[in-house]
This record gives sequence, C-alpha cells and structure tokens, in this order.
Amino acid sequence: MIDLIVNGEDKVGKQLGGIIKINRIQKGLTLKYISYKTGLSISYLSKVERNLEGINEKNISNIFKLMDIEVYNENIFKSYEQEFQKFCRDVVFTLDFHQSYKILLKYEKYIHSSHYYISYLLAKFIYSISSNQIVKPKEYLFIEKYLYYLEDYQIQIYYYYLAVTYYMMDNFNQALEYYYISEKYKGTTLTRAMLNYHLATTLVYKGNVSKAIECACYSRDIFAKTGNIKRLVAINGLIAYAYSLSGNYKEATELFLSCIEGFQALSMKPQLMSAYNNLLYHYIRTENYQEIIDYIPSIPKEYLLDSRIVFYNALAFYKLDQMNQSKYYIKEAKHKCGKTTSRYTKSCIRMLETLLSHANMERKEKAMLNMKKVAYDSNDKDAILIVLKLIKDFYKESGQDEKMMGCIAEISKLHF
Repeated sequence: MIDLIVNGEDKVGKQLGGIIKINRIQKGLTLKYISYKTGLSISYLSKVERNLEGINEKNISNIFKLMDIEVYNENIFKSYEQEFQKFCRDVVFTLDFHQSYKILLKYEKYIHSSHYYISYLLAKFIYSISSNQIVKPKEYLFIEKYLYYLEDYQIQIYYYYLAVTYYMMDNFNQALEYYYISEKYKGTTLTRAMLNYHLATTLVYKGNVSKAIECACYSRDIFAKTGNIKRLVAINGLIAYAYSLSGNYKEATELFLSCIEGFQALSMKPQLMSAYNNLLYHYIRTENYQEIIDYIPSIPKEYLLDSRIVFYNALAFYKLDQMNQSKYYIKEAKHKCGKTTSRYTKSCIRMLETLLSHANMERKEKAMLNMKKVAYDSNDKDAILIVLKLIKDFYKESGQDEKMMGCIAEISKLHF
C-alpha cells in the first residue's frame, strides 16, 4: 500500500487529497459518484480533497480502484526523484532531455496515486516548453494550488517556466511578475542561473538593459563554473543584444559573430537561427544596411527560410534605395510567413509591401501607423523605436514637417 512517509518525514500527511482531486477531475468523475461507490459522504470526500481531513489507506485504495489506478509503495519514487533531477539538468545543459523525459514517462502508471504526480506534471510542462510546443499557461496554473508537494527548487522552476510561457506570448509584464515570484524561492545554483537567464531576456525587451546585463552576467558566471558551454554561448548572445541596445555597437557585433561561430560548432540550430536574426536586427538598429546585404550570402540556405531574415534583407535594400531588389525580397518574405510567424513580423512585411507599392500617401501612412500600434502592443521598446524612425523618415520624405516633428518628440520621450 502507499507509504506516506518520505525521506523519514511525514511530508504528505493529509495532503494526498489534492492528488485524489486531480485524478478524479481528469477521469471525469463526480464526488457524488465516488460517494455512492465507496459509502463515504460527499462532505467528507470534499474535505479530504481540500486537505482538511485525513484518509486511511483502505479508502485511498478503494477510491483509486474506481479510477483504474493502482496504488504503489512510495519507496519506488526515490529513483523517480533522481530521474526528475537528471531531466532538469539535461534541459539546463541542453543535453538529450527528450530521452530523460521518456524515462520519466515510464513512471506515469505509478505516480497517479502519489504526491510525485505534481512533479511529473511539472516535468511535462518543462518538456513542452523546451520542445518549442505551444503551451497555454492556464492549463498549468492549477499546479500553484499543490505547491506543498514540491521542493523549493521545483517551485522556482515552476514559476520561471510559467513566466517563460508568457514571455513567448509577448506578455512581458506578466512574465516579469512570475519571475519575481520565482526569485522568492531558494532553488539551486542551476535553477537560479536559469531564472536569471530567462529574466534577463525579458528585461531586455522591457528596455531595462542595465538590469538585464546584471542578470545575464550572473548566469554567465555560473554556466562558466559548471562547464555549461551551450548555455554560456547562449547567454553571451543575450549580452551581445543588450550591448547593442546600450550603444556598445562594436562589442555587440564582435560578440554576435563569436556566438554564431559557437552555435555552428556546437550544432545548436535553433539558437543559431536566433543568433542570425539578432545580428541582422542589430544591423537594422545601427542602420548598417550594407552590412546586412553583405552578410546574408554567408548564411546557409536552410536559415534563409525564416521570414524575418528575408524581411531584413528587403528593408536593407529599401533603405539603400534599391527598390527592385527590395520588392523581390519582400515577396519572398511574405511567401515564407507561416503559422508561427509573429504578428509583429507579418505587420512589418505588410507595411514595407505597401510602401513599395503604388498606393497613395494616405494608404502608406495608414500602413505605417498600423505597424506603430503593433509595435506598441508588443511592449518592445526597441521595436517601437525602429518603427518610429521609419515613420519619421516617411514624413520627412513626404514633406509632412509637423508630423515629422511630432514623431521626433515621441522618439525623444521613449529614450528618457
């Protein structure tokens, strides 16, 4: 039968009720049905699920039998905890976490009746995000009600991965809220390093560059000490981006190019794609449009399928007044848009496509103002500035001096 004593301490006690509730809901069973089948009152079962009443082993077994779940002795889960920790290390070190997750899946039939089920759901959450699957945070918010089943380091992981999901949705304010909650838990050296790594990424997009560099350097020091080369290269890429935002253009360029070499050597394709994008975006920010045109031929063809890279090329030709080339690449960029292409990128492509067309000035202005709204919605200060500069140039070229001055004032306001 299930043993509620873990590591010599009565960790679970009355708290197994939450596991009963989760499984009952997932099986589509009502308290009324459980009461009818077991003879236990609905009010008692409700208190058990809310951890207000204890429950003996016989009744636990009877309830789980109704759910077609076997109850196992907890001693088996000492190995599960070790496998969970290995899975987390593999994710952090970007090793074969897919294999680690498969090992965790082997425990699933045991842990439905165990408090370890919450950490299993946490592992599923981490795996989904790390595998770049679309995750709805609302599907995992319920874990917050069962934090007493988790260790401090697992709670820290839960909150910062919850923050990551909001970051991926461009909801940076909500992401920061959960990052700061995560900071309240002690965690381990590696979980704190990952927390600061992810936090730095969000702070960059919020425009808090100095704090972002501080967090990134904290993580970089830990990754260097632990020999985590992959994360070390990745965090240097983030620092390069932060340098670009803070005006350290030369250092940023050198670090971007160094990171690209590192990702190539380590065969880190997703990170390499991101590094190419960040380098080209850096050239856009610094208005080094010729650098974009000169560099893109060195990018392997498989990475030129990304609509953002093609858009940067189109924009560079546009800014250098090579309109035929720009028209060609903007069509390519539009063609390469897919379901995963962000609203911001799609809006950029539509805007440039309109500017290159024979549309009248009113329609072109409308396209740019729409792009401005999308940029503000993204909460990305740097993206807003880039769009505002394009609008400023548009007003200047079309002789709309009053609107141009208004745009300059808006740019100045953002800088402060």
